[in-house]
Amino acid sequence: MHSQDRAGKRRYLSPRDGILLSIASGRQRFPVPTQEVEVNTIRLDDYLRSLRLEKVDLIKIDTEGAELEILQGAENLLLTESSPVIMIEISDERTRPWGYSSAAIYDFLARRGYAWFSVTDDG
Repeated sequence: MHSQDRAGKRRYLSPRDGILLSIASGRQRFPVPTQEVEVNTIRLDDYLRSLRLEKVDLIKIDTEGAELEILQGAENLLLTESSPVIMIEISDERTRPWGYSSAAIYDFLARRGYAWFSVTDDG
């Protein structure tokens, strides 16, 4: 199941031989043959509500460009008083095939009171 900004079904491309363990928007290119797959989607807010989770401390997102959609589906969670720490890597190389720049993630989170920190070689 893939979390995004709306519930339903979504089509993605996946490498046919399973070498890469990721799914991608239809705009990405792979150096290997791909197949279209359909996956069920759910908003993160809805999923957490279904589990009756009242607090989330940490969110780790690594979705090769779909990060903004996932964050949009977590709007209620991000606006809670005890907002979770978010660990996320952003790169235009990954977001461009999804139709937005990585700065959109930064702006989305900054408007919700999040500050950015970088992990450096010395920790």
